[in-house]
Amino acid sequence: RTSGLCGGAVVEVGLFTTKDKADAAAARLRGAGLPVRYLRSGETRRVVVGPYSDGNALQSALRRVKGTGYVQAYLR
Repeated sequence: RTSGLCGGAVVEVGLFTTKDKADAAAARLRGAGLPVRYLRSGETRRVVVGPYSDGNALQSALRRVKGTGYVQAYLR
């Protein structure tokens, strides 16, 4: 089982070096109806989807994220 933010697992979408790239990714994912969050670390922004406490919902979210083109996404 993976653990992520706020007591649930998340789908890690990517680490972005600019706000514009992170915002573009977030907009694309939100357009697919996914709950997007940012994690900031210095100048980088990590974009994640979730959190999910249910494994089926988490797997479904991973498939949906990959369906938007972020094929390198993984569970965290």
